[in-house]
Amino acid sequence: MKNKRICKLTSALLMMAMIASMLLFPGIPAQCATAGLTKLNADKVYTNLDLTGDGKKDRFKIQRTKEKAKGHFRRFEISVNGKKAYTYTCIYQNVYTHLNPTLISLSNGKKFLFISCRNGDTHRSITTDVLQYKDDKFEPVIDFDEYCKRHCCTWKAWPKSVKDNKVNFGVSMEISKTKGYYTGDIVMQFVYKGGTLKQNDSAAHVDQDTAKFIIGIDTWTYLKPDATNTCYKLLAGDMVLADQCRISPKTMYLRVRRGNVKAWMLLKDGVIGKTLYKKDLEK
Repeated sequence: MKNKRICKLTSALLMMAMIASMLLFPGIPAQCATAGLTKLNADKVYTNLDLTGDGKKDRFKIQRTKEKAKGHFRRFEISVNGKKAYTYTCIYQNVYTHLNPTLISLSNGKKFLFISCRNGDTHRSITTDVLQYKDDKFEPVIDFDEYCKRHCCTWKAWPKSVKDNKVNFGVSMEISKTKGYYTGDIVMQFVYKGGTLKQNDSAAHVDQDTAKFIIGIDTWTYLKPDATNTCYKLLAGDMVLADQCRISPKTMYLRVRRGNVKAWMLLKDGVIGKTLYKKDLEK
């Protein structure tokens, strides 16, 4: 009998403590936001993700539309809580075989969706976008195709890491349409500003495993990445090592070293069309 009274008294005290804590600290969140990447699958329904950012779990799905050919798709549709939020259809006669969605979560609780469509060759990007959910719709906020299509013929991009409210994306570019050589890999950083993700700086990290090149044609280098003051001329067949990159939707420069002299090289069709990937040099 005495034990029952003690149990009832303990339960009452615990309940009073819980009520008091709720009244005294009403603004404490239930769970802190965790920054990171979550790989998703197409044609699967997710019910444990907060896509809208309201703290509630949403019903989320990416549905692909199959073509007659096995493993080929032309269209996909994203739905959130039963409502269509985004639709993509391949232009012209293109189809895709690979769809790679990844959920990007920032420390501030904001979410973004990375979508990449490729066809066959792992570097042949049909579309590579980062989407943001706003007003019941997903809208593109980063278009990697705009960054890459002026500098190479095929490419791929992928989210590498998230730290606080910054996201690092890897970008790999394929140059020759016939030989399949690569420029190598770079890392671009985007940061949350003004309610969305924006390029932190035009500077991009160059992967040193893919930074050694043979120049395809004669080309001038520059003192700065602005194509104004020339430095020295690179000749076809020269071997250089890249250590820095500046990339925007319109231009891409590599800082290259010939001997101990560093200068900036503007990437364009004539120069990069015959550039060799480091692994080819080791054969």
